[in-house]
Amino acid sequence: MDDLKSILQWAENANLAGDKISRDLEELAQLKELDISFAADVMDLPESIGALKNLELLDISGCKYIEKLPESICELSNLKELDLSSCDKLTTLPENIGKLSNLTTLNLNECESLNSLPESICELNNLKHLDLSFCESLTTLPENIGKLEKLKHLDLSFCDKLTTLPESISKLTSLKRLDLTHCQNLNLDFLKSISLPHLEVLRLGRLNITQLPDAIGWLNQLRTLDLNRCHQLTTLPRTMSHLSHLENLNLSGCQSMQELPEGIWQLKRLKMSGVPSRFLLKSWSKRLAVLISSFSPNKDAADVGLIGSADNDLADNDLADNDLADNDLADNNLADNNLADNNLADNELADKESTDEEWDDNYWNGDWSDSEWANKDKT
Repeated sequence: MDDLKSILQWAENANLAGDKISRDLEELAQLKELDISFAADVMDLPESIGALKNLELLDISGCKYIEKLPESICELSNLKELDLSSCDKLTTLPENIGKLSNLTTLNLNECESLNSLPESICELNNLKHLDLSFCESLTTLPENIGKLEKLKHLDLSFCDKLTTLPESISKLTSLKRLDLTHCQNLNLDFLKSISLPHLEVLRLGRLNITQLPDAIGWLNQLRTLDLNRCHQLTTLPRTMSHLSHLENLNLSGCQSMQELPEGIWQLKRLKMSGVPSRFLLKSWSKRLAVLISSFSPNKDAADVGLIGSADNDLADNDLADNDLADNDLADNNLADNNLADNNLADNELADKESTDEEWDDNYWNGDWSDSEWANKDKT
């Protein structure tokens, strides 16, 4: 009871009591969701927060003065979602964060001062979503990250100081989505031996790569490949003809692209704005169900919108595409809430499980990289 009183006192001091937090101690003891996001007066969390044993969701996103979390937060054994996005001054996570055995979602988007992760994070056996995008100070990942056997979504986009990925990343056998967009200093040698049997979405946009390794062709479940603004990329490996599930390919801004491999006939959506037109469409015309191409004002770039089947499923969702406008396929079920403020790739997390529909709709409704990060690109 003293711990609960301590929490209430902290809430009073931070101007949260009565609004964000109940003043009733019995209600406080049963609290399941605590949202203090963007609370201007929150300087830290009380050590007694560990007394909220029933807590399932803790959102302290946008609390810009928090530099560290109390170790007692690791006692929240029922916690499923922890949102720390935009905690600008947060430098570390508790050493024992691995004790949060029921945690499924950890959002660290825009934690700009976070430079490392504790090794115990690899003990989060139920973790499915890990968002580290825009962690500009992050230099490494824990060596044993491959122990996160249930991890489905890993977002490392715009982690500019990240130089290597641990070898164990190949053990993330449940991983469906990997985002390495704008990881400019990342050594991509791991792609030469990449083996992620369930990977469906791979985003490598804005990287300084000239070619992709043959191993890309063995990602048997790959549905979406984003190479947006890979300005130095000249060719794609012939092994990509083995990608029988590949549906969405973004080559927009690949100014050096010279040719496409033959045998990629399962595509439903191909974006090639900014690709020299003289190298395009050599052997595609007989294979496409629908082909619409147009040229930019400089007459040296092509936008291609392409549909490969009648029902036009996007990824693994049954979304019928009704309109083709400005060469982008507008999805009629696209929700208006574009990734909320935390850049987490789900519009809703009903059990904190993102849907393919939301990810891919946001990706293909316009130039994905530009539209989603128009106000966040810090380069």
